[in-house]
Amino acid sequence: MSENTTQVSSTIRDSIVTITGGTGSFGSTMATDLLLRGVGGINILSRDEAKQDAMRRRIDDSRVRYFIGDVRDADSVQRAVNGANFVFHAA
Repeated sequence: MSENTTQVSSTIRDSIVTITGGTGSFGSTMATDLLLRGVGGINILSRDEAKQDAMRRRIDDSRVRYFIGDVRDADSVQRAVNGANFVFHAA
């Protein structure tokens, strides 16, 4: 690993991360990578319940929590980012 990758890993390790659009191709890949790097938890926000169910089956990890919602709805975003240290907007 490069020095920059190691620094990012230590920054993210044990943190809570929210990924908006988390069931899309970028968000899903990011979630998998973050889990491998030791993230404390991931909140996935997406509006597609079927994609969330498929992701839940593919990524069987208790650190991942799923939130149905839309980035255009402030209340659903607030629920997903509550307690998060980092937010990645992939929607």
